[in-house]
Amino acid sequence: MGKPKSAEKKIFVLDTSVILYNHNALNSFEDNDVAIPITVLEELDNFKKGNDTINFEAREFIRIMDKLSDKSTLTNWIPLNHPKAGKFKVVMNEQSELDAVKVFWREQARSPHPERGAHHDRREPFKKGHPGHQGHQPSVEGKITQHPGRRL
Repeated sequence: MGKPKSAEKKIFVLDTSVILYNHNALNSFEDNDVAIPITVLEELDNFKKGNDTINFEAREFIRIMDKLSDKSTLTNWIPLNHPKAGKFKVVMNEQSELDAVKVFWREQARSPHPERGAHHDRREPFKKGHPGHQGHQPSVEGKITQHPGRRL
């Protein structure tokens, strides 16, 4: 028999915003594993320069990864060095066999949004003047108002 559902090991994927908020985020997931997309590292590289808190967080996160990886390749699972810790690795741009448009299109087709219209193709952008267009936002009274930063 395997672990109970609640005790199953998980893989968490870190987003840039999580790391910029807490450079020690790698150690926040108990014994679960952590994946870091390569795009996150590329974004962090842009945040390293500067004197703001987010710049410090980016630099510290890179230092932690360098120290943990030592001579290992970042694309292999690397153990985190604290008790009951999981592992981490950098995930390169891998292709998935799942097609997100096909997966989510079926779900959206079953639950149309009334504000978009029952037969609106969700892959097509809204036309100007439609309530779902980016240049519009609902006001408190439910009327459509122009977005403050855009012209129609």
